[in-house]
Amino acid sequence: KNIKWVANKDFTMEVGKQQIGEYIQTWEVQPCWLYSLDFLYTTEEGHHTFYHYRARFSTPTPRKPIQGTASVYFIMDTSKVRDQTLPVEVHFVVESNRLVHTPGRTRFREKWLADVIESKTLLRNAVQF
Repeated sequence: KNIKWVANKDFTMEVGKQQIGEYIQTWEVQPCWLYSLDFLYTTEEGHHTFYHYRARFSTPTPRKPIQGTASVYFIMDTSKVRDQTLPVEVHFVVESNRLVHTPGRTRFREKWLADVIESKTLLRNAVQF
């Protein structure tokens, strides 16, 4: 599933954040997953401005309100040379993974979030502080 992404000419940092939230709502994940979405920073490369965002997911419960988190990092590419009526390019990566996903081409898997949290828990249990 995908959404209709904003045109380059109409993009703002706040619109990008709103649209990422809309896109996350298309994911088939259990309602126990809550997330916060933050704008991180911008970078410039040539004729491109990249807007970086982080969605941090967790499954809090009344008995365990503080649990592990898994982050999904989004990059929105606004090009100064591309047709300004075309939509921004959007990509995302799941924390601790290198594979770059594209909305509309990748089906998000809830298991990716669970795997990140599980690997962090295993590491935390293996290291003695």
